[in-house]
Amino acid sequence: MENLGTRLMTQIRDLSELEVQKLEIQIAKFNKEISSYYETKISTIEENIDSQIEYYGKNVSDHENEKNRILDKYKKEFQKIYDIRKEQFFNIQVEIQELQANQKIAFANFKKVADDRKAFEESSKYSEYILKRQELENIINSTVNKEEFEKYSELLANLKDPLETYTSKLEALVNKYAGYDEIILECEAKLTDCILSAKKDFDEIAKYRNTNVAILENGNFITNLINKILSRFAGKSKFEKDVIQKMESELVEVEKSNLEITNAINEQTIYLVAKIEELRDVINSEFNIAINE
Repeated sequence: MENLGTRLMTQIRDLSELEVQKLEIQIAKFNKEISSYYETKISTIEENIDSQIEYYGKNVSDHENEKNRILDKYKKEFQKIYDIRKEQFFNIQVEIQELQANQKIAFANFKKVADDRKAFEESSKYSEYILKRQELENIINSTVNKEEFEKYSELLANLKDPLETYTSKLEALVNKYAGYDEIILECEAKLTDCILSAKKDFDEIAKYRNTNVAILENGNFITNLINKILSRFAGKSKFEKDVIQKMESELVEVEKSNLEITNAINEQTIYLVAKIEELRDVINSEFNIAINE
């Protein structure tokens, strides 16, 4: 027959397998959503570049090198965000794994304390306590002497049930497990925030290109038509200045903005991990106080 220890290890092993699967699903979701959003952003930027080239009456195929150079720089900036957000995502997952490991320890300890409590209830030592309590109760119930009543009432009040120690430990372990559960839920919410934040970061990178294209397309139909006609007859230098150089200037702004974003994400990750560890320490301290009271 399978003993309690073997059953406990089987339960923990099964739980671990489910947790690993969940972590794998989470990172797969991160990669899928971010990759999809990245492809959309790059495609939009490429279309915007093509539209500006065509606006100046040029063939896109004749300017593939310039276009690809611009796109590669944008891809590099997107990659920076992807890398740092993925690192943040992994850091949160590591904290979740640490919390789940602590939960398993709390779970194992709970089972051990519960078994110890049951064993103690069946022990001769606990029988002695029951007999002692019954003896004091019998004296209190039968005596008519005030001094004797007060004496044995005090003894009964000070007679501590040995099971209370086990009960206190069990309650402390339940609170510890539940406390970890709350932090895990918060961490999982942070994983979702991480995906949404990465998309917003991508939007921030793409906004310069979108803004300048919008400016280019502002105005009424006649104005735009005249501008397009004039642009078709503009020389190569004007095209370089108004399109290629303008995009290069945009990328300088993108890099500056992206540096601020990545630095902010780094600080955010450090703070987040520190906060999680602080909450974990608080739970552990409360647990230690509870079992040592």
